[in-house]
Parts: sequence; structure tokens; C-alpha cells
Amino acid sequence: MSTVYIKPELSCVVSNKKVYLGDICQVYAQDAALAKEVRKIEVLHIEKAEKQKIAVSVLFLIQKISDVKKDITIVNTGESDFLIEYEPPVPKKKWPGQLKAALVSIVVFFGSAFTIMTFNEDANVSEVFTRIYTVVAGMEQGNNWLEVSYCVGLPLGILLFFNHFSSAKLSADPTPLQIQMRQYEQQEDTTIIENETRKGKRME
Repeated sequence: MSTVYIKPELSCVVSNKKVYLGDICQVYAQDAALAKEVRKIEVLHIEKAEKQKIAVSVLFLIQKISDVKKDITIVNTGESDFLIEYEPPVPKKKWPGQLKAALVSIVVFFGSAFTIMTFNEDANVSEVFTRIYTVVAGMEQGNNWLEVSYCVGLPLGILLFFNHFSSAKLSADPTPLQIQMRQYEQQEDTTIIENETRKGKRME
């Protein structure tokens, strides 16, 4: 009986609605023809034409392979659960990417400059704003447009970063807070299992 090794990664991106095994994981077998045949097995057909993420178990892949090839042994050497991220094909345009890169570069440049100046002034933001306004406008002023934009931009930036406001979300991606909570839950479960194992209470 031939053996086929599959290695799915934690996350993969596809743009075709028909998802084949070779699109989402590496396949190896001593018989090259067998490996090629297994790679062409269709494992999923995406119905919706919108961007989405699908959680898949490796058992689902094993079942799909076994339905087509019943006389092989399947060995998984990768993730047991993984994500398939579907992105609809779109015409490639260079200028949106270039515009984003330019905007990010501008924000990083001025943000880094402001951070360094604020650090040198011992976090005295008002003094930094006053000096910047004096250099740019040539006059001193108490409350200026820099302070107003700072007051508006700070909470707006926090909302955009955490991608969460009440029950509304800007995208389907998990928020940083949700990621941290999930990591905490995983660490808590691992700690409980280790503690029970040390006490000899693990069911075997």
C-alpha cells in the first residue's frame, strides 16, 4: 500500500472557487504520478464570491482523499486545523499599492519625528505643538489646529487599530483584543492540563 504525505500550512490564500489539494498543502509520495494525481483532487468548492476565511480540519482532507484513492495510507505532517482564505480575483493595478505605500511612509516619517521630539521634551506634548506651530506659522499661539487634530486623531486611531466599536467592526478579521484573549484561553487550558497531569489525574 502506497503512502502519501500531506503538509497543510496554518493559513493559505486561494483565488479560485474550485480548491484542489495542491492549492492548500504540500503533497509527497514516492510514486510521483500518485502525488500528482492526489494534488488534483478537488476538496472544496466555494459558493460565495466574497472574501472569506474558512476553517478546515485535516480530517476533512483525509476524507476527501480517501473517497478518491481508497488504497493509500495518508500521513499528515502539518497543521491539524488550518484556514483557507479566499480572495476574489481582481485586476491588478499598481497605483493603489503605490499610493498606500506613500501614505504609510509619510505617516511613519512624521509619526517617528513627533515621537522623538516628544521623548526629548519629557512627553510635554503641548510644548512640542507650540514649537512646531512657531516654526511653521512664524508665530506663537496657545490652542492651535495641531492640538485639535491630535485630540481627534488619537481616539480615531485607537478605534481603527482595535477594529471594534460597540458591536460594529470594520472588517471580519479578529481584533487585537480577541487575539490576546484567545492566546490567554489557550495558555490557561495548557496550564490546567499540565497541572492535572502532574497530579496524576489525567484520563488515559
